[in-house]
Amino acid sequence: NVEAIWSDWTQDYDSLASFGFKTGLVIRYEDLVLNTSGVLARIAALANVTLQPSVVEQVDEGANPLAEHKQDARSFAAEKIATKSYLSEYTPDELQQVCS
Repeated sequence: NVEAIWSDWTQDYDSLASFGFKTGLVIRYEDLVLNTSGVLARIAALANVTLQPSVVEQVDEGANPLAEHKQDARSFAAEKIATKSYLSEYTPDELQQVCS
């Protein structure tokens, strides 16, 4: 049941302190793809580290050698997010279960 898995997953985020973590940061995939520098700045701030923009390099090439869009993986991911084309990968029943 996708709903139960999602509920358990998000409750675990709320319970990070009980797992021994003093602080935590939830990073959405969408934010990492669309606002990489902003997410890195949040990570650096949480870690009390000064982020040097001159040493941060955006990598557009995918790491998976089998991926069909290896050369432009980041732009491909951003397009999928913007157009929500990933929704076509789910059956109507799966979409109903996840989105209701």
